[in-house]
Amino acid sequence: MEIIKNIKEVNDVDFGERWSEYDGYCIETDKRQLYFVISNEQCCCENWGYLSSEDDFGSFIGSELKNVYVTDTKLETIVPKMEEDLDAGSAMFINVETTRGLLQFAAYNEHNGYYGHDVLLVSKYDDKTIIDVNEAL
Repeated sequence: MEIIKNIKEVNDVDFGERWSEYDGYCIETDKRQLYFVISNEQCCCENWGYLSSEDDFGSFIGSELKNVYVTDTKLETIVPKMEEDLDAGSAMFINVETTRGLLQFAAYNEHNGYYGHDVLLVSKYDDKTIIDVNEAL
């Protein structure tokens, strides 16, 4: 059993990679810290970011973390109005199943095909860091 203690937005997180810092969310449990983040370096003409299905994480504090899974899907039906020079992009979703319902996070990137952003799902324990998913959007 793994209990959620805190959920917060994080900025400029460094996982020891030379050139990248990341923004996104951290779920702290009684066993680990679980990060879902996207690289935060603006390259040129891309629109990127992250969001959550909830504005207030308070109802999830104290719940049991049952499952975490990633869905890699293009936002073909719900993409916001794209600028004319942007013709590529995708999104990645992380679903966090808890005893109090589903919490979902998304990272997205709209770009012209050249300016991808890395998305990470990272588990940090006291003695080790595990990058569970490393994918470019």
